[in-house]
Amino acid sequence: SKRLHLGIISAAPSYQLSLTPEEESTQQKVNYKPNILALAGYRLTFLGLTVSYLQDVLRKPEDDEKFGKTSYEDIRLSTFLGKEDQWYINFYYTRYKGLYIDNSEEIDTALTDNDPKIYNEDLEIFNFGSAILYVFDANEYSVAAPYSQTAQQKDSGGSWLMRLSVDSSLIQDDSPIIPTQVRLLYGSDQNLVKARFISTILQGGYGYSLVWNNFYINLQGLVGVGVQNRDWTNENEAALSSLTNISKWSIWASVGYNSENFFVTLRQQNDETKYETKSINIFSNLSWWQIDLGVRF
Repeated sequence: SKRLHLGIISAAPSYQLSLTPEEESTQQKVNYKPNILALAGYRLTFLGLTVSYLQDVLRKPEDDEKFGKTSYEDIRLSTFLGKEDQWYINFYYTRYKGLYIDNSEEIDTALTDNDPKIYNEDLEIFNFGSAILYVFDANEYSVAAPYSQTAQQKDSGGSWLMRLSVDSSLIQDDSPIIPTQVRLLYGSDQNLVKARFISTILQGGYGYSLVWNNFYINLQGLVGVGVQNRDWTNENEAALSSLTNISKWSIWASVGYNSENFFVTLRQQNDETKYETKSINIFSNLSWWQIDLGVRF
């Protein structure tokens, strides 16, 4: 759609970065989480290009005392190409700064549930990249309708999907990311301060929308494999690098109302990706709830 779209966004992300030693006999996890209660922002579509921005908006003083403060930014650009919008192209950038260790009581046995969590105010996680998604049967199924509301799907239908993505993830800190109490369990990379992972992944899957009088329920899933270039740096050491194979799965769901001039939608997204250095396994898991409300002019 080339019409002007204006909307507001509210989101509640659940994100976890888990680190475990490569050595199977010492599976002491370190689970980092952001202290984010809610996000809010806006979205604008003009001449087929959609821009959205989100940031953290709600804070509880008691939560900040226990979990520390997390700052968050989220910027996204997307557009659809082709006669029936069968090509979906998007670019994204996200940044977390300041995360706490959810299982602090396991890391430091002197802590109780009532004590403040171990908080790392300098830990930053950046994620940016782009993706191209192709809809094989765009006459039967629209990705634009349930996920950007720049189109309408009038009848129920589905299609096979293919997605190619290039993603760069950067994890960095001013001091070792692994806490002192369990650092010796993490082998040669126990003093890790920076890790960058550039992943190229090809996924395939299927999407389907059930539509009735502008109301819809959508579900789509993708799974695939790819290659990942990884480089990491331990404190006071030269950077190391290697190339490896990876896998990734993604599940998206959406329900809402999408009419000619008004739309409201609730969407849910799950993504899980594995990274690793020589001696550390890193799992990134995102579960994302989002509400979009907007009008078309």
